[in-house]
Amino acid sequence: MFLAFVNTYYADTASMSLNVGNVAPSISNVQISNFSSLSAHEYNHLVVCTFDVYDANGYSDISTASANFSLSGRTAGADEDTHYTPSPACTKTQGGSNTANVRCRFLVDYYADYGTWYCYPYTSDSSGAHDDSPTQSATSPSLVTIEINGTYPGGGNNPGNDLDFGSIAAGQNSSVANFTKIINVGNRQVDVQISGTDLTGSGTIDSTNITFNKSVYGGPTKVGSKSADPDSSPRQLESSAWSWADFNLRDRADTDSNFYTGPTKTIAWKVRVPTGTATGSYSGTLTITGVAG
Repeated sequence: MFLAFVNTYYADTASMSLNVGNVAPSISNVQISNFSSLSAHEYNHLVVCTFDVYDANGYSDISTASANFSLSGRTAGADEDTHYTPSPACTKTQGGSNTANVRCRFLVDYYADYGTWYCYPYTSDSSGAHDDSPTQSATSPSLVTIEINGTYPGGGNNPGNDLDFGSIAAGQNSSVANFTKIINVGNRQVDVQISGTDLTGSGTIDSTNITFNKSVYGGPTKVGSKSADPDSSPRQLESSAWSWADFNLRDRADTDSNFYTGPTKTIAWKVRVPTGTATGSYSGTLTITGVAG
């Protein structure tokens, strides 16, 4: 009798477990674009800050991604001079299984203070772990620009920027002052350089017959001088540019209601028409240039 032994095999199982820990997301490749093209008297200029976020736990774990654009610090309050928040909210798109590409838009006004600005990015994951360490900087363009708005004698508004002295007889002087309002439409404090041509027509009225000083020119028209300080005395207009080095016209502030009533100063003007000047219309050119002050 022959007996055969058959081996019997039994399978068994063992459970496996693993706890995957959370890793905080990280920011890289912070970039600022389009800031350098900000121009004078421009509102809502688009500045863009982009950055990448990596999360070892996967793209879906990236919960928030945003940024501020600021001259005054990451946590400063919104202020058109120094601090902007995204408008609209930043966009987040998937760049890979573990990465996001983030784009933040800031609508910046021309009077945002001159200096070094920073993009301050921020990201967090579903567990609240976050990163805000990398930053990127960019220097704002230097905008030294003025606009001129003139007035007729007596203070009426003059469309455009002309300085119209009206009708004055030979041998007579301005009875009231004309004014030019100098408006700062840049982001720097400015001084001014002033020059002008002779008035020409049927004859010539030398430019030195036109005098100016700051804000108010009361009393009779004065001869003035080429060396007078127009902060207090009438100064003669010359063909070569004269620098008013303490004009000190500030740039617009966030608290100003508009550019026309905020960062402005006025210059008062009068003219003397010499005896013997021929009748007719006379014209010339007044040049006022803003320079960094």
